[in-house]
Amino acid sequence: EHEIEDIANCLKANGIVEFTISSTFSSLIETLAEFQKHGFQMAGLTEVNARYTEVGSNEKKRIPAIRMLSI
Repeated sequence: EHEIEDIANCLKANGIVEFTISSTFSSLIETLAEFQKHGFQMAGLTEVNARYTEVGSNEKKRIPAIRMLSI
């Protein structure tokens, strides 16, 4: 939460208007609220590739993520 203002400013400075959050940490609601204070809101759900592969496969697992969009 303490770095979200810097992250939001960096995203905007680099023309990034959309990103995803796929973390399942327990304080996610606070993170989402803080991003909204800095000009980003939830824009629905999507799926992204996980950083790891499925057991017994070379395929990346698909996991749910929140789409964040600049407002």
